[in-house]
Amino acid sequence: FKNGLAVVEKGGKYGIINTKGELVSDFIYDWIEPFRTDRNPSRFKQGQKFGLVDQVGTLVVDSIYDHIGDFSEGLALAADKGSYGFISPTGDTIIDFKFTFSPEVLSYSTYNKGYVRILQKSKMGVIDTAGTKIFPAIFEGIGAFSGNLIPVSKKGKWGYANLSVDLAIPYLYDEARNFRDSLTV
Repeated sequence: FKNGLAVVEKGGKYGIINTKGELVSDFIYDWIEPFRTDRNPSRFKQGQKFGLVDQVGTLVVDSIYDHIGDFSEGLALAADKGSYGFISPTGDTIIDFKFTFSPEVLSYSTYNKGYVRILQKSKMGVIDTAGTKIFPAIFEGIGAFSGNLIPVSKKGKWGYANLSVDLAIPYLYDEARNFRDSLTV
């Protein structure tokens, strides 16, 4: 139980009960993630679509999205019809659905210190929580956005760009990681 609610399964479908064993939500979900204490809603799946239910079991967003990612820093990736943007815990669209969705973006679609990597027309970039482009979508790959030099790749090789998107270390490496204490590991 989290916040007085638990996810239960019956007959291959999932529902929600309270601590008295009373059904808060009928057995209508094909999957629902366990409730959390971070005040973000839980994702659920009905058929092939995802939606959100809040921490008291109330529907926030009906099952309309092809995918919903994890919430981080108040935003979650939401994908529909091959595009994705970011939504708030109340289901409001915060950053428009203008990025190219593919399943691998779910692995790097969470915000970290106000930044998230995005995919646009098969190129990667970085935006902030307001959707402002920090790094344009011109790279094949981008490492974690932290520090003064960011790993970036083009033509299968990695180098480092500074925060002004100037190439500080040329594309020479097969792999590149973020710097820690002036050294890369």
